[in-house]
Amino acid sequence: MDETKFIIEAIDKMLNIAGYELTYEDLVKDKDWISKYSMTSKQHDEWEKWFIRAAVKKKISPCTKFAKQMFQWHTLDIGLKIKD
Repeated sequence: MDETKFIIEAIDKMLNIAGYELTYEDLVKDKDWISKYSMTSKQHDEWEKWFIRAAVKKKISPCTKFAKQMFQWHTLDIGLKIKD
């Protein structure tokens, strides 16, 4: 799996964990999606755990440390805002 496909999968997983019945494809059609959707801190933590495990398992990241860094960068770029 290449990184682009993994990120699309991660976005789909993030939306699922946050309780939305949306996919990456839905977000591509909505330029204002970043301001419409949010997740809780608990949901964010769950997504982080999934992301790190999946990145290592799917060989997107060589190790957990790098996967954590990847998650931080992608959270800044594609992560939902956190509302508790």
